[in-house]
Amino acid sequence: MKYNLELQHGDLPADESRSSLNRSRIGSGNSKFLGILVGILLVMILAGGIIYFLSRRPVGEEMISLQLKVIDLEQKIAELERHLGEHTVEKGETLYRISRNFGISVEELRKLNNLSEDQPIYTGQKLRISP
Repeated sequence: MKYNLELQHGDLPADESRSSLNRSRIGSGNSKFLGILVGILLVMILAGGIIYFLSRRPVGEEMISLQLKVIDLEQKIAELERHLGEHTVEKGETLYRISRNFGISVEELRKLNNLSEDQPIYTGQKLRISP
């Protein structure tokens, strides 16, 4: 009868109370572990997406579009330099190439810049383009 009274007050026998405590501990540990795994997975997915978009290179139509924009910008710079009347020599440029870009002859370029026929030009040199 004493045992029945204890059950009426909500107490469990020793074996049952231990097993229920163990089940609650195991369950809470699993949910924490699962939460950590989900968090790590989300961070990995986010990092992978960032790396993918940062390493992505333009191809096909995007590359052609970029090349056209670069050519357009080069033409605008050449026009501005024509208006300014001065050009800074870039690596690999020759008097012939510069004269063609600005629509004047090589002889005219030499005269404007006091250059002899055997005098070379160098990178960074500023050349007058118009009088």
